[in-house]
Amino acid sequence: MLIKASRVTNLTDARYFAARGASYIGFNLEEGTEGYLDPIYMKAIKEWLEGPKIIGEFGTASPAVAAEAASFLGLDAVQINVGSHLGELGDLAGTETILRLDGQSGVHLISGIIESAAPFVSHFLLDFSGTENWTEILENNAAEWLDLFEQYSMFVHADFRPEHPGWLASAFGVAGISVTGGEEEKVGVKSFEELDAILDML
Repeated sequence: MLIKASRVTNLTDARYFAARGASYIGFNLEEGTEGYLDPIYMKAIKEWLEGPKIIGEFGTASPAVAAEAASFLGLDAVQINVGSHLGELGDLAGTETILRLDGQSGVHLISGIIESAAPFVSHFLLDFSGTENWTEILENNAAEWLDLFEQYSMFVHADFRPEHPGWLASAFGVAGISVTGGEEEKVGVKSFEELDAILDML
Protein backbone atom coordinates (compact mmCIF):
# COMPACT_ATOMS: atom_id res chain seq x y z
CA MET A 1 0.00 0.00 0.00
CA LEU A 2 1.30 3.43 -0.97
CA ILE A 3 1.83 6.16 1.61
CA LYS A 4 1.33 9.85 0.91
CA ALA A 5 2.34 12.40 3.54
CA SER A 6 0.29 15.58 3.30
CA ARG A 7 0.87 19.15 4.50
CA VAL A 8 4.40 18.50 5.75
CA THR A 9 5.86 21.65 7.31
CA ASN A 10 9.19 20.59 8.80
CA LEU A 11 12.27 18.48 8.11
CA THR A 12 11.58 16.17 11.07
CA ASP A 13 8.30 15.01 9.53
CA ALA A 14 9.78 14.82 6.05
CA ARG A 15 12.67 12.59 7.11
CA TYR A 16 10.36 10.40 9.19
CA PHE A 17 8.00 9.78 6.27
CA ALA A 18 10.89 9.16 3.89
CA ALA A 19 12.31 6.58 6.31
CA ARG A 20 8.88 4.93 6.54
CA GLY A 21 8.80 4.44 2.78
CA ALA A 22 6.37 7.17 1.77
CA SER A 23 5.92 7.35 -2.00
CA TYR A 24 4.91 11.01 -1.87
CA ILE A 25 5.72 13.84 0.50
CA GLY A 26 3.36 16.76 0.03
CA PHE A 27 3.75 20.43 0.89
CA ASN A 28 0.87 22.90 0.91
CA LEU A 29 2.06 25.65 -1.44
CA GLU A 30 -1.14 27.69 -1.61
CA GLU A 31 -0.52 30.90 0.29
CA GLY A 32 -3.14 31.94 2.83
CA THR A 33 -4.36 28.41 3.59
CA GLU A 34 -3.86 26.20 6.64
CA GLY A 35 -0.49 24.49 6.72
CA TYR A 36 1.02 26.70 4.00
CA LEU A 37 4.77 26.33 3.63
CA ASP A 38 6.85 28.95 1.87
CA PRO A 39 8.45 27.34 -1.21
CA ILE A 40 11.85 28.51 0.06
CA TYR A 41 11.52 26.14 3.04
CA MET A 42 10.05 23.39 0.85
CA LYS A 43 13.11 23.51 -1.40
CA ALA A 44 15.42 23.43 1.63
CA ILE A 45 13.66 20.33 3.02
CA LYS A 46 13.64 18.71 -0.40
CA GLU A 47 17.44 18.80 -0.50
CA TRP A 48 17.57 16.41 2.47
CA LEU A 49 15.30 13.78 0.96
CA GLU A 50 15.90 10.82 -1.32
CA GLY A 51 13.25 8.43 -2.57
CA PRO A 52 9.82 10.03 -2.17
CA LYS A 53 8.31 12.15 -4.91
CA ILE A 54 7.84 15.77 -3.89
CA ILE A 55 4.30 16.96 -4.44
CA GLY A 56 2.96 20.50 -4.31
CA GLU A 57 -0.54 20.65 -2.84
CA PHE A 58 -2.95 23.33 -4.05
CA GLY A 59 -6.51 24.16 -3.02
CA THR A 60 -8.21 26.73 -5.22
CA ALA A 61 -5.36 27.25 -7.69
CA SER A 62 -6.11 26.46 -11.32
CA PRO A 63 -4.39 23.57 -13.11
CA ALA A 64 -2.40 26.09 -15.14
CA VAL A 65 -1.03 27.73 -11.97
CA ALA A 66 -0.20 24.34 -10.45
CA ALA A 67 1.59 23.26 -13.64
CA GLU A 68 3.62 26.47 -13.67
CA ALA A 69 4.59 25.95 -10.02
CA ALA A 70 5.61 22.36 -10.73
CA SER A 71 7.94 23.52 -13.48
CA PHE A 72 9.38 26.48 -11.58
CA LEU A 73 9.90 24.64 -8.27
CA GLY A 74 11.02 21.31 -9.72
CA LEU A 75 8.11 19.36 -8.25
CA ASP A 76 7.58 15.70 -9.13
CA ALA A 77 3.80 15.97 -8.94
CA VAL A 78 0.93 18.25 -7.93
CA GLN A 79 -2.30 17.77 -6.01
CA ILE A 80 -5.29 19.96 -6.82
CA ASN A 81 -8.93 20.15 -5.76
CA VAL A 82 -11.78 19.62 -8.19
CA GLY A 83 -13.35 23.03 -7.60
CA SER A 84 -14.51 24.62 -10.85
CA HIS A 85 -11.46 23.51 -12.80
CA LEU A 86 -12.55 20.09 -14.02
CA GLY A 87 -12.55 21.22 -17.63
CA GLU A 88 -9.03 22.65 -17.31
CA LEU A 89 -7.20 19.48 -16.27
CA GLY A 90 -5.63 19.28 -19.71
CA ASP A 91 -3.39 22.17 -18.62
CA LEU A 92 -1.58 19.63 -16.43
CA ALA A 93 -0.61 17.38 -19.34
CA GLY A 94 2.81 15.93 -18.66
CA THR A 95 2.58 16.60 -14.91
CA GLU A 96 1.80 13.75 -12.52
CA THR A 97 -1.43 14.81 -10.84
CA ILE A 98 -3.42 13.75 -7.79
CA LEU A 99 -7.00 15.03 -7.76
CA ARG A 100 -8.46 15.60 -4.29
CA LEU A 101 -12.14 14.74 -3.83
CA ASP A 102 -14.37 15.47 -0.84
CA GLY A 103 -15.33 12.05 0.49
CA GLN A 104 -18.66 13.39 1.76
CA SER A 105 -19.80 14.35 -1.75
CA GLY A 106 -21.32 10.93 -2.29
CA VAL A 107 -20.20 8.01 -4.37
CA HIS A 108 -22.40 8.84 -7.37
CA LEU A 109 -21.16 12.42 -7.75
CA ILE A 110 -17.58 11.31 -7.15
CA SER A 111 -17.91 8.53 -9.71
CA GLY A 112 -18.93 11.02 -12.38
CA ILE A 113 -16.04 13.35 -11.56
CA ILE A 114 -13.53 10.50 -11.63
CA GLU A 115 -14.78 9.28 -15.00
CA SER A 116 -14.33 12.76 -16.48
CA ALA A 117 -10.96 13.42 -14.86
CA ALA A 118 -9.35 10.00 -15.29
CA PRO A 119 -7.59 10.73 -18.62
CA PHE A 120 -5.68 13.59 -16.99
CA VAL A 121 -5.06 12.26 -13.47
CA SER A 122 -2.58 9.72 -12.09
CA HIS A 123 -4.26 9.19 -8.70
CA PHE A 124 -7.31 10.34 -6.80
CA LEU A 125 -7.38 11.28 -3.12
CA LEU A 126 -10.64 10.67 -1.29
CA ASP A 127 -10.53 13.10 1.64
CA PHE A 128 -12.62 12.38 4.74
CA SER A 129 -10.98 15.02 6.95
CA GLY A 130 -13.17 15.82 9.94
CA THR A 131 -15.64 13.06 9.05
CA GLU A 132 -16.14 10.75 12.04
CA ASN A 133 -18.42 8.29 10.20
CA TRP A 134 -16.22 7.87 7.12
CA THR A 135 -16.11 4.07 7.47
CA GLU A 136 -19.92 4.00 7.42
CA ILE A 137 -19.94 6.11 4.25
CA LEU A 138 -17.81 3.48 2.55
CA GLU A 139 -19.72 0.52 3.99
CA ASN A 140 -23.15 1.91 3.06
CA ASN A 141 -22.27 1.89 -0.64
CA ALA A 142 -19.56 -0.75 -0.52
CA ALA A 143 -20.18 -2.21 -3.99
CA GLU A 144 -20.02 1.19 -5.71
CA TRP A 145 -16.87 2.24 -3.81
CA LEU A 146 -15.22 -1.12 -4.48
CA ASP A 147 -15.84 -0.66 -8.20
CA LEU A 148 -14.05 2.71 -8.11
CA PHE A 149 -11.14 1.44 -6.03
CA GLU A 150 -10.68 -1.48 -8.42
CA GLN A 151 -10.68 0.71 -11.52
CA TYR A 152 -8.61 3.68 -10.33
CA SER A 153 -5.59 4.37 -8.18
CA MET A 154 -7.04 6.02 -5.09
CA PHE A 155 -5.69 7.25 -1.78
CA VAL A 156 -7.89 7.64 1.29
CA HIS A 157 -7.26 10.43 3.79
CA ALA A 158 -9.06 10.15 7.13
CA ASP A 159 -8.64 10.14 10.90
CA PHE A 160 -7.14 6.65 10.94
CA ARG A 161 -6.87 4.17 13.76
CA PRO A 162 -4.29 1.36 13.51
CA GLU A 163 -6.83 -1.14 12.20
CA HIS A 164 -8.05 1.05 9.34
CA PRO A 165 -5.29 0.58 6.72
CA GLY A 166 -5.64 -3.19 6.83
CA TRP A 167 -9.42 -2.91 6.57
CA LEU A 168 -9.15 -0.59 3.57
CA ALA A 169 -6.75 -2.98 1.88
CA SER A 170 -8.76 -6.15 2.48
CA ALA A 171 -12.27 -4.76 2.01
CA PHE A 172 -11.66 -2.30 -0.84
CA GLY A 173 -8.19 -2.87 -2.26
CA VAL A 174 -7.30 0.79 -1.71
CA ALA A 175 -4.07 1.80 -3.46
CA GLY A 176 -2.79 3.95 -0.61
CA ILE A 177 -3.43 6.10 2.43
CA SER A 178 -2.70 9.76 3.05
CA VAL A 179 -1.54 10.91 6.48
CA THR A 180 -0.77 14.39 7.75
CA GLY A 181 2.35 15.86 9.25
CA GLY A 182 2.19 18.10 12.30
CA GLU A 183 4.05 20.63 14.39
CA GLU A 184 7.29 19.79 16.16
CA GLU A 185 7.42 19.91 19.97
CA LYS A 186 10.62 21.83 19.44
CA VAL A 187 13.03 21.95 16.51
CA GLY A 188 14.00 18.40 15.61
CA VAL A 189 11.88 16.82 18.36
CA LYS A 190 8.56 15.11 17.84
CA SER A 191 6.69 11.97 18.93
CA PHE A 192 5.55 9.65 16.17
CA GLU A 193 3.81 7.04 18.34
CA GLU A 194 0.37 7.48 16.76
CA LEU A 195 1.72 7.41 13.22
CA ASP A 196 3.95 4.44 14.03
CA ALA A 197 0.90 2.50 15.24
CA ILE A 198 -0.83 3.13 11.91
CA LEU A 199 2.10 2.65 9.56
CA ASP A 200 3.34 -0.46 11.38
CA MET A 201 0.12 -2.18 10.25
CA LEU A 202 0.87 -1.72 6.56
